[in-house]
Amino acid sequence: MAKNAGRHIGDAINELQKEDASPWELIIVDDHSLDNTFEIAKSFAENDNRIIVRKNIFSGKVLGTNFGFTLTNGDIIKCIDSDDILNVDFFREVDASIGYDAHYHDALIVDENLKTIAKQLIGSSFQNQSLECVVRNINSLPKAYWSYKREIAEKVFPLPESLPVEDEWISFSIKKYSKSILYIKKPLYLYRQHDGQDYGGILNYSLEKISFRAKRLSKVLEIVNEKLLQDKIDLSKEQTYLKLQFSKSSISRILASSLNFKQKIKLMLMLHAPRLTVAIVMIKWKLMEK
Repeated sequence: MAKNAGRHIGDAINELQKEDASPWELIIVDDHSLDNTFEIAKSFAENDNRIIVRKNIFSGKVLGTNFGFTLTNGDIIKCIDSDDILNVDFFREVDASIGYDAHYHDALIVDENLKTIAKQLIGSSFQNQSLECVVRNINSLPKAYWSYKREIAEKVFPLPESLPVEDEWISFSIKKYSKSILYIKKPLYLYRQHDGQDYGGILNYSLEKISFRAKRLSKVLEIVNEKLLQDKIDLSKEQTYLKLQFSKSSISRILASSLNFKQKIKLMLMLHAPRLTVAIVMIKWKLMEK
């Protein structure tokens, strides 16, 4: 999916075109961009038959992603964002791990000019936790960190039309349907941070963006519980945690809630000490490198 990505989409395509050993295809679905995203993508496709460009015949990112999947032919599926960069070393890593149903990897968090801000280390916890556990912890990854076999993708897609955002559904579906998941401890993706991101970027803890994300996650959990989990689970505590986020709760209200101590501390930091929260996240990633 690409929308108003004229400033960055050329970088993403140029990097992919450096890969000439492994076969690949790139499906670009332009989601009603108001800039020159479509024209830039078409100019690349005219000179490279591995690139297919279409306009979203539907409305919105979720339906557009479903449409894009119907155009794919590859054995391995990966969704990348049009403002980010996939390191071509990805192809070697996946080619060497062909026996796994799915793979995920680390990333570099970069600024608009691709200067490294931090290395995001994901860790292996997703491999070891049950589906119920990852749902309760909302332990999902950005969709671009995943790659998965077509037979898994055919169970992930189509995404439910009512989803407000797709990342959690993709992560939880892969967890449900994959028998083997490999964690590749290498930063194979450059996650660009800039002022045009709907979600605000991974290190944006402004009250506006916290509320924006929490409202959508609350809806996602409802849909996951209804459509993905074999047996519904009680997610009232998780919903309370998200509601306290999107209502921008005071410290006294957080302390009076039914959340556990760890959740209360995390919420108070996020809502009332955003700079400290960012520092803690970056320290955590740094410690994981050791």
